[in-house]
Amino acid sequence: MQSWQILLAGFGGSAVLITALGFFSKALVKQLLEKDIEEFKNSLKIATVEHEIIFSRLHDKKIEIISDLYASLKEVLLKARDYVEVLGYQGQPTRKEKRTALYEAVNAFAIKFEKNKIWLEEELSKKIESLYTELIKPARELIAEEMLSEEKLPSNKHQKWLEAFEKYQKEIPDVVSLIESEFRKELGVFKAGSKGR
Repeated sequence: MQSWQILLAGFGGSAVLITALGFFSKALVKQLLEKDIEEFKNSLKIATVEHEIIFSRLHDKKIEIISDLYASLKEVLLKARDYVEVLGYQGQPTRKEKRTALYEAVNAFAIKFEKNKIWLEEELSKKIESLYTELIKPARELIAEEMLSEEKLPSNKHQKWLEAFEKYQKEIPDVVSLIESEFRKELGVFKAGSKGR
């Protein structure tokens, strides 16, 4: 064999060996990277599912709280409306019983709202506080007068009772309607064709 053939065989064999090592190294690195990428994808999927479950539970809790607050707010409205009702009927509760029922409804709502307002958007929370103030104001004024007159309704005070009743019949339902719209928006529930304000 000639020297140039020996050199070529030595270098050629090394080149083949280096090429083979390079190819196998590349394949090994690629396989390891693919395995790492697959593990990362799986852990990302698991984290996504966990977040979806947590979000779903939080949303369910929020729906429950909003529903409970709404029912409690409506209870205050009904008790206040009942309390300022001028015309009575036989067998209805006394004014004192109506006042007690109103106090209980107001206190129950106030406690629920204070404990749960963190679940509401700040703007909605402020609207509810404003409604609550407007809701109990007419009844509160009448309660103070009534307590001073010892459960008797003086004939010259009928106008104030009528004004209070009218407020519960006309003005407050409009504000309640706005709150209802906000609740629906919070819950993602809209009437067909509505824009959700």
